[in-house]
Amino acid sequence: MEVAAWSGMLTALLGMGVWLLPYVTRFLLEHGLTAINYEGIGIPTGSGLLLVLLHAIWLLLVWVLVWVLVGLSGIGATAGQEAADALRQAMQLRLDASSYVAAVLIVGGVGWLDDTVGDRKVKGWGGHWRRWRQDHVLTTGAIKAAGTGLAAVLAVLARAGLEPTPDAGTETAIHGMLGAGASLGVAALQVLLLLLMTNALNLLDLRPGRCLKAFLSIAAILFIAGVSAGAAGDRLGLASVPFMPLLALVPAAAGALVLLPGDLGARHMLGDAGAGVLGFAAGYAVIGCAPIWMQAGAVVLLLALHAYAETRSISAWIEKHRLTRLLDRWGRA
Repeated sequence: MEVAAWSGMLTALLGMGVWLLPYVTRFLLEHGLTAINYEGIGIPTGSGLLLVLLHAIWLLLVWVLVWVLVGLSGIGATAGQEAADALRQAMQLRLDASSYVAAVLIVGGVGWLDDTVGDRKVKGWGGHWRRWRQDHVLTTGAIKAAGTGLAAVLAVLARAGLEPTPDAGTETAIHGMLGAGASLGVAALQVLLLLLMTNALNLLDLRPGRCLKAFLSIAAILFIAGVSAGAAGDRLGLASVPFMPLLALVPAAAGALVLLPGDLGARHMLGDAGAGVLGFAAGYAVIGCAPIWMQAGAVVLLLALHAYAETRSISAWIEKHRLTRLLDRWGRA
C-alpha cells in the first residue's frame, strides 16, 4: 500500500507541476523577477516557488489519504483498542504532514525573501555575520538562516513527540533525566543536520541542474534503501518502511523532476526558495530514515563542505575532477 501511495501522489503531483510551471514562470517574468546566470544571461529566478505550491497540494492529498485509511480501517464502526490505535496513528500522520509543510513554508518564505530583495554581493554565513558585525546590517541571508533554524526546530520537535517522564522515585527520575539529555542531544544534532543540508543545496545551486541532480540522487538512494531495508516503523500497518519521511519526499521529488529540464536548459533558476526547500526535504527524510550514527556522519560531511565553501570554490573542485565534471555537465544545454 505504501508504494501505491507514493506512486499515486507522485503521479498526481507531476501532473500538477507540469500544469503549474508555465504560470509560475509567467508570474516571475511579469514581476521582473530575473537574475543574471553564470553565463551572463538574464533568466527568471525563483522557479522554486513551484515546490512550495506542490507541498501545499501534497498536504491536501495526505489529508485525503488519511480519510481513506480511516474509512478502510472501519474506525467508527469497530470498537476496541485496535480501532483506537488506528485512529491515533492516522491522526499522527496528518499532524506530521501538517507540521512538515508548515516548516517548508517557512523555509520557502525566507528563501523567497532573499530571492526578491536580497543582496547578491554578500556570500556565505561568514559574509552575513561580518556584515552584521561591521555595519550592523541584518541581511536577508541572516533572516533566511534564522527562519530555517526556526523551521528545523519546529520539524524536529514535531517529530520527537517527547513527553515528560512521570515522577516515580529517584531511580526513575535519574533514568528520565538521562533519557531527556540523550533526546535533547539527538534533537540538536537533527536541527543542525537540517540547517546544513538546507544550505548545502543552496551552495550547489550555482550551475544549471546541479542542485536538482544532487537532490534527486539523495531522494533515489533514500527511496531504494527505505523500500529494500524492510526496517522499522509501524505506522498505519506499514511496518516495512518509515512511511512519513519518505512520503514527505514526494512533493519535492515531483517538483524537481518537473523543473529539471528547464533548469538544465537555463530557462529558469531555482533561487534560494527552491534550493532551500529541496535541502530541507532531503534533510527531513534523512533524520526520519537514517540511524543516528549515519546522521552524525552526514553532519560531519556537511560541516566539511561548508568549511570548504567558505574559503574555496565548489565549482572549481567539480571542474577539476573528470567524473564530477561529467556528472555536473550531463544534460546541460
